[in-house]
Amino acid sequence: MPRLFAPLALLLSTAPLMADPALDGRYELDACTGRVGESTITLSDYSIAYWESRCDLSAPMPVRGMGEAVLYDATCAGEGESWERRLMLMPVWQNGPIGRPPHDGLIIVGDNYADYYAYCGPAPR
Repeated sequence: MPRLFAPLALLLSTAPLMADPALDGRYELDACTGRVGESTITLSDYSIAYWESRCDLSAPMPVRGMGEAVLYDATCAGEGESWERRLMLMPVWQNGPIGRPPHDGLIIVGDNYADYYAYCGPAPR
């Protein structure tokens, strides 16, 4: 009987590793200006929407020793092209308790770059 529960326990133990819904929202590179443009991204429903592209996030892997940082496989498309990459999302929690809004922003790390995006409010619906 315990063998039947092992796969279910494994499935449930990986469920919280997806992008934290508390991180969903609109972000701007470096600081909020109130203008939607090329430096604006939206994080929602396990994807990141950039100005002219979108990346769906999958295969989350917590980064040991780095707080709430999570490494993802990203499947991206835009301007008629598609590509895959690895992205690390790391929330910045300076003004609120860790794991709860309000968070200040998000650091996104890719191959040979890291950008800070300020949290500018909920994602538009």
